[in-house]
Amino acid sequence: MKTKNITLIGPLSKIPGGIQRQLELHHSLLTKEGYNVSIINCTPKLPLHFDNIRYLRALLRLILFIFNLLVNTKKNSIWHVYANSGKSWWLYSVPALIVGKLTFKKVILNYRGGGAKHFIKRNKLFFKFFFNFSTHCVVSSNFLLYIFKSFNLETKIIPNTVDKVFYNGKNKKKINKLKSKENIYLLITRNLEKIYNIESALYALRDIVKINDKVILKIAGSGQNRDELIHLSKILQIENHVQFLGSLSRAEIIHEYSTSDILINTSIVDNMPNSLLESMASGLPIVSYKVGGISFFLKHKKNVLFVPINNYKKFAMTTCQLIDNDHLRNKIIRNNLLDVETFTWDKVKKLWIEIYNMKKVKWN
Repeated sequence: MKTKNITLIGPLSKIPGGIQRQLELHHSLLTKEGYNVSIINCTPKLPLHFDNIRYLRALLRLILFIFNLLVNTKKNSIWHVYANSGKSWWLYSVPALIVGKLTFKKVILNYRGGGAKHFIKRNKLFFKFFFNFSTHCVVSSNFLLYIFKSFNLETKIIPNTVDKVFYNGKNKKKINKLKSKENIYLLITRNLEKIYNIESALYALRDIVKINDKVILKIAGSGQNRDELIHLSKILQIENHVQFLGSLSRAEIIHEYSTSDILINTSIVDNMPNSLLESMASGLPIVSYKVGGISFFLKHKKNVLFVPINNYKKFAMTTCQLIDNDHLRNKIIRNNLLDVETFTWDKVKKLWIEIYNMKKVKWN
């Protein structure tokens, strides 16, 4: 008999990251498939006077999270736990794995962190111990599959899902020469955190505008490094070429994709970013540092132009070359519109439904 009750366990915060966006998308799509889907927020809201006290806030959130897990154990549902490296593993994934194990839940560990290799290596014994509390483990890329295999941990691949609302690239006329435009818009859709290395993009932009002063960089995201990045843009004297858009709604993000010309990615830790899948579906060519799992699903000069990590001068030169090369830019757009079909719900849902109903996983 097929299961109909699924509980998604992951973060729901004011500044949504890639994991949260996948969780919310899965909730919507699984509900449309007829499943009874609930969510347990591993970062539950607290009263404002508690939310401003750092360590007390963390402790109270953990207690409330565990309480919500225990309440949910009364339901006959599968637990789908969205996991990442770092402190989120210990504060969110481990409690869910422990409670699930003690209450005989079927727990699907959905690991997504680009920094998995170093994290697992540093915490090998404890990681393996809690990993074995899960019924199955799903990762989103061959990149993570190979990392887990190197530690003798078995996983199954189910790629990230691209939201169909971004799939408007076929209606965009990208064949126009960018040189004829009044402004050329580069886009970043990542939060303003250290691992996304936005400062490198600003250094690259400084070199780009020396060659083409029509270029403007739009940064759609928020985070703790915002003030620092705004200050850096002033130091580099490119503040008139940068727009800090902040955290945007889904409709606003779709608008930014539709009005931009090239997506750039300067992250230093990554797996399978939603932003790259969304840009493919939106008909945007990509320039990216070659990092983590990105090169496992995108190919150089087919889907993306890769640049060695932290070589911002080469990044600037490569971006300028893409602006000038209409043939290459439009070839990448066409390839991406075809290849992104692999990540649509129509292709991915059967893999999730299979593992939800699977008693014994058929590991790769």
